[in-house]
Amino acid sequence: MDPLRPEEPGCGSGCGPDAPADARGHAPPVPQFLIHHRHAANDCGAVFASFHGFDSPLRRTSTLSSCQCGGHDIWWSVEADDVAAALGLLPFYVAARATVTRVDAVRIP
Repeated sequence: MDPLRPEEPGCGSGCGPDAPADARGHAPPVPQFLIHHRHAANDCGAVFASFHGFDSPLRRTSTLSSCQCGGHDIWWSVEADDVAAALGLLPFYVAARATVTRVDAVRIP
């Protein structure tokens, strides 16, 4: 077992890495990304207002933010095909000030 990969129930012979995802009849997993957006304290209103009228699956969902704790950072964990698609989930005002990192789940020993 790879200690950096979480265990998947029911996996054994025939499961990754000894069989590619498409050989099992499943599509490969969608990549995961962590989006980080930082803004100045006086920009909070503009950041949140930029979501009004913007069609995104991130609207009306909860995420992590430090705005009410004295920092002004917001993080989203999203699934997307690539970095551009991850940024496309955000209004331009927010995306232009964001960084995107590809991430994967790991099990901490």
